[in-house]
Amino acid sequence: MSTSRHYLHEGAGDVWERFEEWLMNEYAYDPCRDLLIINGDAASWISHFAPSQRKSGGFFRSDVE
Repeated sequence: MSTSRHYLHEGAGDVWERFEEWLMNEYAYDPCRDLLIINGDAASWISHFAPSQRKSGGFFRSDVE
């Protein structure tokens, strides 16, 4: 994909909050309007999806049962 973008978390701060800010800047993501779906395995870093994103309509789905 020639237009793909990647987020790399560096430095201090919550990874999910920084990721949400990145989405807002790169894709005009609006947590009040857009549904954020995080899909992944049961790794602790991804399953601890930030409560602030869940409150604003975010959704985490695990592909591991």
